Amino acid sequence: MPLKNFTYRDGITFTRLTVIGFTWTLPLLGNFVAQRAVVLSQTLLLLLLATAFHIFAYVTNDIVDLELDRLVPRRSTKPLIRGAILPQHALWFALSQLPIMWLATYALHGGWQSYLLLLLSLFCMTLYNLFGKKTDFPILTDFMQGISWALLVLYGYGIARQPLQPVVYGIAGFIVIYIMLINGIHGSIRDLPTDAAYGVCSTALRFGASFVAPDKIYLPWSLRLYAALLQCLLVGLAYLTWVAETAATNSASAWIAWALCSLLACGLFIFLLTQAQITKLSAVGTLQAISAYWCILFAVLSRIGLIGLVSLVLVYFAPMLLSDWLLPSFSGQLDLKTVPAINADGKNKATVSKP
Repeated sequence: MPLKNFTYRDGITFTRLTVIGFTWTLPLLGNFVAQRAVVLSQTLLLLLLATAFHIFAYVTNDIVDLELDRLVPRRSTKPLIRGAILPQHALWFALSQLPIMWLATYALHGGWQSYLLLLLSLFCMTLYNLFGKKTDFPILTDFMQGISWALLVLYGYGIARQPLQPVVYGIAGFIVIYIMLINGIHGSIRDLPTDAAYGVCSTALRFGASFVAPDKIYLPWSLRLYAALLQCLLVGLAYLTWVAETAATNSASAWIAWALCSLLACGLFIFLLTQAQITKLSAVGTLQAISAYWCILFAVLSRIGLIGLVSLVLVYFAPMLLSDWLLPSFSGQLDLKTVPAINADGKNKATVSKP
């Protein structure tokens, strides 16, 4: 694969290695819940499969969005845009992950159900990548992406060859709603200036959000209510899952952990919806996204145990240590502003509107 000025930082950016921790946790979570233990051989193979899936999902997304990304100044350093790697080579690299996933499934002794779940997950992710920024119904494509990630949980559970139980459906449903929240609310608010400038139909824009100043946005009540609904569904699914898992054991520690995490997530989310400045949204949004996800992990604490929880914490956070955005986003210093590009006709595509 010919590369030009391709550095190790380009490799991290190209594969989105800094956020791979979330992808890693999904099949592991399903597997730990089914096994009620950490099985090292399965864990390592599931990490391999999740890595291949992650690369396929993000690289193909970058290829599809290449022309749009070329117009966004803050993305000008990405290796595909700089020409450090050519699109056709990136596509071959993404497709090379498919046999890796199939071989990992074979090594895991997965049945036909495992292959089917993997195929459906890849299909849903491909649909999102192809149509996620083109459809007039972005909530639907957010939903399709959510299903794709949730199927990885079912895949990990199925590898353990345990009978399906309600807990796994609760986790899968939580992941679907969580992705809809992250992509449809956090992501579309983060990209609002560029999406508005370049005609992308995102969830935030569909609800009427607008870019009103270099560092300020307007969030209509319809978007805030939709976001609040997603947050309530998250907490509700986590609660039902917790009830199903702890009713027999009456685990006070799991209840306290889940309650504190849920209160933190909800409190941060309420604060998030009151903000208008992009820098504050960056800081609060990062904290809320992380705390919301951990609601479901504490809800199944009685199943995965302390070793399972520590393992998930490690694989989730370790890749973030390679990032150059984590600390700035926590501190609210992450620059999400953009200078709108110029059309071929010389006119600026961005518009500034007032509520």
